[in-house]
Amino acid sequence: MKSRIGLKFIALYLFVIIFITESCSPNKIKFTKITINQPNHLNSSLNNKSSYLSIRPIQIPVSMKNNSGFLLNTELKSGTNSLSLPIGTISIKIGFLAMGYTTTTPSNCSNTNSNNDSENETENVLYTEFETELTIDENTTSIPINFPNPFNIVTFDKFGFKIKNILGNPAAGATIYYIDPISGIKLSDPCTQTPFSDTADSEGRVAIDIPIYSSSSQFLFEIVSTDGTKRIFQPTFTKGSTVAKFYNLFMVDGSYSPMNEATDSFLNNQQTIAYRRDVLLRNPRFPDIANYSIQAPNSTTGMFSLYPSSITNNSNELINKRKFKFQCEIKLSSGTIIYQMQSCKNFYSNFFTEPVQLSQGQSYTISAYINDEEGFLASDKSATTPATVSFTYNLP
Repeated sequence: MKSRIGLKFIALYLFVIIFITESCSPNKIKFTKITINQPNHLNSSLNNKSSYLSIRPIQIPVSMKNNSGFLLNTELKSGTNSLSLPIGTISIKIGFLAMGYTTTTPSNCSNTNSNNDSENETENVLYTEFETELTIDENTTSIPINFPNPFNIVTFDKFGFKIKNILGNPAAGATIYYIDPISGIKLSDPCTQTPFSDTADSEGRVAIDIPIYSSSSQFLFEIVSTDGTKRIFQPTFTKGSTVAKFYNLFMVDGSYSPMNEATDSFLNNQQTIAYRRDVLLRNPRFPDIANYSIQAPNSTTGMFSLYPSSITNNSNELINKRKFKFQCEIKLSSGTIIYQMQSCKNFYSNFFTEPVQLSQGQSYTISAYINDEEGFLASDKSATTPATVSFTYNLP
């Protein structure tokens, strides 16, 4: 009998302790569903008269906190998310980063980060964010998140970085990862779920385009050197520069400093950044293609490429980060132009029928040169001195 009374007393004691603990807890937890509703996506480039045909979320970062010490930095998905949140008032900051497609809806994930001429001009990077407060009580089961502001098109600023290892030498092969400033989570490819990254070349150089949402919303960098050393950088770059900016990044302490454009060369070719850009009118971030030449279309298939064959296969080298724009012209052997110098694809599966229909038995001359997406000439050839090749179209 005494043992039963004792057990009842212990059970009652534990119940009281648990009740008091739960009642006095500063963060009593409530299982809540958070529904992220997609922001409006009017396409300003179309005078707000047409929406994007589809939106592909990249990241929805969120930071939640209250006055009792609760803090949650994470990323959510579009639609319904299940979270355990404390009862009371929570301050929340949330962003939405996405790709918007204006003319076609992508059916699958494809790599668009190549230096081929861009065929993805119908897509834009979109972003919006806001801050608010959520009130959660015992009866709260779900909370909708509606973004008050529509997406904005994100423009990219251009940078050239020289990464220095802890000894001050070029950090060859160092990798840069991009960290969202709200959630503190690495930005990842929504298709592969692998973090976006860029790798320095053999001289520790990286030429990249970075979206800067605003002065307060900038990616952090995590740089990992080949010896495993990690360092977080917290840059505060100015948004909207019309020219590329150049910085030294120091692994020893996570600091950075602007390069002197009047005296420093990013390409280590004895041409200063300012001289190469302003006098030579060449891209100061990338080397040019030497001795650009083109070959005649395949006589059997018509297969034809304007892409330079001399480019290295090392994907980390600067030249492979450059995005080319090809220009070509076709004329008869008599000199009559049948396709004026204009934008061309870098590859044609059958040049005999595209971009214009060629006539069997005729002789032609193809002229071509390369710009990059920044408008700089990308090789030793130009509109006045293009690369040329002549051939006669005869089917076998």
